[in-house]
Amino acid sequence: MGNDNVAETAAAAATDRSVAQIEERFDLVLRARPQMDGDAGMVVKTLGTARRILVASPAYLDRNGRPANPSEISNFDVVSQLGDQQDGAAVWSVTSSAGEQARVPLSPRLVSSDLRVQHQATLHGIGIVLMPEPIVAEALRSRALEQVLSEWSAGENLIHLVYPPPRGMLPSVRSLIDHLVEHLPKAIHDTPA
Repeated sequence: MGNDNVAETAAAAATDRSVAQIEERFDLVLRARPQMDGDAGMVVKTLGTARRILVASPAYLDRNGRPANPSEISNFDVVSQLGDQQDGAAVWSVTSSAGEQARVPLSPRLVSSDLRVQHQATLHGIGIVLMPEPIVAEALRSRALEQVLSEWSAGENLIHLVYPPPRGMLPSVRSLIDHLVEHLPKAIHDTPA
């Protein structure tokens, strides 16, 4: 990866669910969490931070209007994830740039823990979604998505790699780690202004 003289292959399984890294035999995990925990005995490299922002397709917003404040989101279709469930109900907790907090009760039109499904559904006008900013950055730049309530977002997540100590590590895994450490921080922070 990045060195054309090295012919190495790494198998990758992508999932948005939480994994038991050792038990499921993952050599490398890329995580986004509010805090790092449960990684005893593992190497953890922080690559950056990313906040979750509210976005929707311009066509959806043109058809349905634009919320003026977080409480109005309850009147819109939303795409949520299983992790948005709190006490048996779907809720988004968002904070304004001024530090004001709001809990938004939801009636999701679609619930999926797969970020690709959420992203595609939002691009196709299903509703408003709360997604990591780096994932929607290109769609925002191309105007395929529009930020909703730009002064509001969910808390920042630490984005980090987690892997076992390198003794006995496959060269392809080491190469992938080196590539991600070199290139992912820039990609994470290369978001629209």
